[in-house]
Amino acid sequence: MALKVAIVGTGVAGLTTAYFLAKKGYVIDLFDRNRSVASECSYANGGQVSVSNAEVWNTWDNIIHGVGWLRKAEAPLALRLDVLGWDNIKWLANFIGTTALGRYEKNTRKVIQYSLRSRELLLELEDEINIKYDQHKCGIIHVYRNGASYKHALENNKKFIDTGWNVQDINLDSIQGVKTFKMVGATLAPDDFVGDTNLFCTELFQHLQINYPVTKYENNVTRKQNKETGNVGLDTLRRDYDEVVVAAGADTARLVPGTGIYPIKVIQLQ
Repeated sequence: MALKVAIVGTGVAGLTTAYFLAKKGYVIDLFDRNRSVASECSYANGGQVSVSNAEVWNTWDNIIHGVGWLRKAEAPLALRLDVLGWDNIKWLANFIGTTALGRYEKNTRKVIQYSLRSRELLLELEDEINIKYDQHKCGIIHVYRNGASYKHALENNKKFIDTGWNVQDINLDSIQGVKTFKMVGATLAPDDFVGDTNLFCTELFQHLQINYPVTKYENNVTRKQNKETGNVGLDTLRRDYDEVVVAAGADTARLVPGTGIYPIKVIQLQ
């Protein structure tokens, strides 16, 4: 009898996991609180396959920048002190502790390793099902207006060159169609590329429905079963399935405490 797997979340992570497990003969049930797939993080985010962004944030420079970011609405990291709870405090303590222990290089190397393998599997998936999602194998350029940031990027290129990261220093004059005024430098990741994340998920889900025993349920999953609200409990899924995969983005922390996952920024639309 084929093993049954419940996957919570139908974004990029959930659907690609479903694909590779379904190929191995697993029966997949998908759970998502939205009617459509990729309705949250994988709908709103830009579609970059960017191993060049694998660098972790655990540096003293980022901690110093983070203090300055607290009052800036456009900052890349948002921390609301008015809703600072125990879980957030523990996350901050762990972040600072990891930085103090000097794990930046070790963790970055590990993330690069995972990212390279993920990109390899994505390209394998593309070839196997001929999926089209407006992907452009154009490489990704990072431009720098700050000399210190550019110097840091060049140092990283040398430090991690042995990983296969393949991020190269390039001449600003070689960039076409981009205004380079006040730019001090640029790097190119030629193996990175872009695509439409939502289209990718939609096309992949259709392929799964046609070719594999995959069923999607429109249910909100909570940690405990709640008959009054109709929510499905993670405890129930663990009882009824051989394996449970939680791929719910930042919401994963609500379902599986202790994962260390924290949303770096939440934008509330009015």
